[in-house]
Amino acid sequence: MEPNRTSVKEIELDAELAELVSELNRKRLKLFMFVIGILAGLTAGFYGARWLYQLLIPAA
Repeated sequence: MEPNRTSVKEIELDAELAELVSELNRKRLKLFMFVIGILAGLTAGFYGARWLYQLLIPAA
């Protein structure tokens, strides 16, 4: 008997598992990019508002 021999069923399960992991990684990447976008947007919005405030209402 050959210990490294895999059956057709095991190959199908491996392909199915790889597909599920790939889908999970895509979802994780989308969520990560969403969070980075929110943080970047909040930061840009805060500094943009601060800049406008200082521009429109100069300090005495």
